[in-house]
Amino acid sequence: MEYGQESDNGVKPVKYLNDYSKLPIDAPVGYPHIIDLDCLDHDFHDSQDITIPDLVVTILFKFMPGALTAFLDLTRPKFHYIQAGHGIRLDFCIKRDDRTVTIGFLNEKELGGWDAQHKFPIDKKPTESWTPIWFRVGDDYEVTDKGGILEGAASTAYSTFMHEPWQASTPGQEVVELVCGLSHGRTF
Repeated sequence: MEYGQESDNGVKPVKYLNDYSKLPIDAPVGYPHIIDLDCLDHDFHDSQDITIPDLVVTILFKFMPGALTAFLDLTRPKFHYIQAGHGIRLDFCIKRDDRTVTIGFLNEKELGGWDAQHKFPIDKKPTESWTPIWFRVGDDYEVTDKGGILEGAASTAYSTFMHEPWQASTPGQEVVELVCGLSHGRTF
């Protein structure tokens, strides 16, 4: 099957954008890619081609390409992107502390921390494959086997993309926190 071709079971493949030279579209599945959101249909959550690294880099690129550049720069010890209460009662968050990436939803008021989260270390370069550590929802559900984590990635991406966390949910809202040494200067 060629890139962009529909599979025998009718699942449309995920298409990538070639808008960021450090993340080429021909990199293997598992490497981060910027997803072409215009080509996704409502059934894309059935695809196994979407990964959490794809989700992270797509959101940061859609927000601001400079934020993606800062995230990929491992000489910066930390990178935090937090979008307040985006369409739901939770804050959407992408954090990189050194080489550990955490993505998910925070609910400090009701839960005192993470509601749902994925955690990945960056083993080599951030533009190469990331190995999942775990996926957790609240205090009751945790998956630590790689296969189980990867199986849930597409549905996590689907529910996250639905809320468009690169855009503010209300006019005048700003990203709550962008810790990376950038002046993002974006008011929505």
